[in-house]
Amino acid sequence: MLLSLSNYFLGLSTVFLISLAVEKNHLKIVTIVAPPFVEIEQENTNGSGLKLKGFCIDLFELIIEVKPSISYSYHLVKDNKFGRLINGTWTGLIGELYRKEADMILAPLTVTSFRQKYIIFTKPFMNAHLGFVMKSAPDHISWYGYFNVFDYYVWIVLLTILAGFTLILYIITESDNGYSYSVLDCVINTISILTAQGPIIHPKNLAGKIMCISFWIFSLMIITYFTAKLTANFTTTNLKSKPKSIEDLLNFPDISFGTTTDGAVYAAFKYSHYHYFEKLYKIMANADVSPFVATTEIGIRRAREYSNYAFISETPELMHIVSKEPCNLDLVVSYKSPSTGGGYGIAFRHEEKSMRARFSQRIVELHENGKLSALR
Repeated sequence: MLLSLSNYFLGLSTVFLISLAVEKNHLKIVTIVAPPFVEIEQENTNGSGLKLKGFCIDLFELIIEVKPSISYSYHLVKDNKFGRLINGTWTGLIGELYRKEADMILAPLTVTSFRQKYIIFTKPFMNAHLGFVMKSAPDHISWYGYFNVFDYYVWIVLLTILAGFTLILYIITESDNGYSYSVLDCVINTISILTAQGPIIHPKNLAGKIMCISFWIFSLMIITYFTAKLTANFTTTNLKSKPKSIEDLLNFPDISFGTTTDGAVYAAFKYSHYHYFEKLYKIMANADVSPFVATTEIGIRRAREYSNYAFISETPELMHIVSKEPCNLDLVVSYKSPSTGGGYGIAFRHEEKSMRARFSQRIVELHENGKLSALR
């Protein structure tokens, strides 16, 4: 009973404080197009507001459902950037919030200790691992793979055995109780036994029978070994063709890898003391052709075009991309790698601590009641 009353009054306080914080002024929300979190549903036409859709938009509507009369509007960040500190000036989303051009950032913005010096975040609404995408291997199998099962000298020995068996079979059956078979008949018989179709020539003499039985057993062993080795070769090739984690990229010198120059992923590599990330960033920074890209779209385009390029980013966005047409990318999630920060959060200016606290409270409530999980 007491717990129910406390939850009731807690909900009332949430409604009161959120409405108190935003009803004084119109809430200006800055965001960025980043599917599946934020997508444009309708452009501004005839003075109408920007209509957006996506995970972040649905999340915000759940947060303010306790006070549906809140006045707010969206606008897209001018430079299409999340934000970097360049010569003392913030760009992107963080810059507009810091300069008071917006009251709140609603986007998949990663919580980092460096960013928290300038803005404040709510409790994270989603956690994110690092991962990368690469162009999928072609589905077709090269004919060379079938011949690569045995070394060339083994093939020579096998062909010699086949020719020898055919010749001996022809000699034996030529005087086999009046039966006479041509060379072509013996060749077809050899192929028939080798492909497990059974013999078409049944010698009458003992020598011919022993020859056919021996060759049949030999063929069965060769076919079994060939099939097993072929399967193992193709499986091993697929497993070894691509790295299994971000750290594993160091073991593939032929693969180029990069990320966007704007955002938490770039900072994670540049300023990390994790020795693998230090090595990876050094390789990226010293590459003859820069592997860094300006936007995620450019990085994905490069990964689709070049089979030896890996685009590194956070997995929620990458999971959405690989699920879309043309479905020619493979995603590798690097679970053991350090994350870029504390997950995705909604951002405010430092003077809006009360607002931040109430939004955080609502996010925790949505986590607990399962509504946040239902959005994914």
